[in-house]
Amino acid sequence: MIGIAAKNGAPFSDRDYQVTEKSRVVGVVDGHRIVELITTIRNGPRVVAGGFASASDPPAKWKTLLVGVSGGYTAVYALRYDTPGLMRLGPARIYGTGANAILGTYDPDTGNGGGCYEGYWWFDPGGAHNVDFSPLRKAISAALPAGADYTPGCWAMDPQASQIRSYVFKSNDVHDKVGDVHAAYRIEHGKAYAVWVHFTPGTGQ
Repeated sequence: MIGIAAKNGAPFSDRDYQVTEKSRVVGVVDGHRIVELITTIRNGPRVVAGGFASASDPPAKWKTLLVGVSGGYTAVYALRYDTPGLMRLGPARIYGTGANAILGTYDPDTGNGGGCYEGYWWFDPGGAHNVDFSPLRKAISAALPAGADYTPGCWAMDPQASQIRSYVFKSNDVHDKVGDVHAAYRIEHGKAYAVWVHFTPGTGQ
């Protein structure tokens, strides 16, 4: 809304919103300090009075993950979701230990589509890098029937257990279930490799 003309007044500015920030140290991986920053934005009186929002609307929330690099910080994740109430922000976490520890975050929407924003990173002296899940996904796809697909992330991922579990469906119809797949993986040098993959055939919802 910043810069948009208000009714009978000056254009809206950042002073028309109530902004608070809360930071949390997630941990340290390979010498890199990881900080989670949650920014909460509430509509001020002029925004409500102008009819652009209701006083009962939940606040918008932004989530940023910062990684310490070379005496400063770099953002590896920045969720800027301004529509209040549609996202459920979850805490970023460190999974695993030692050289193969990864940082993960999972922020699901509140609809029935199972969507989300998520990210997983591994670390070396240079900083954070996206985990490469392609070896795992290739192994899972090889275990499925021809013409079948699955959900490779979001609700299907369990990074705490290093597993993924999804229903399997025909690739042209997500509602046509043909079974379930369950796989375990390991992280090695920034890549996810399958430890085992089990496909169980079955139909129906």
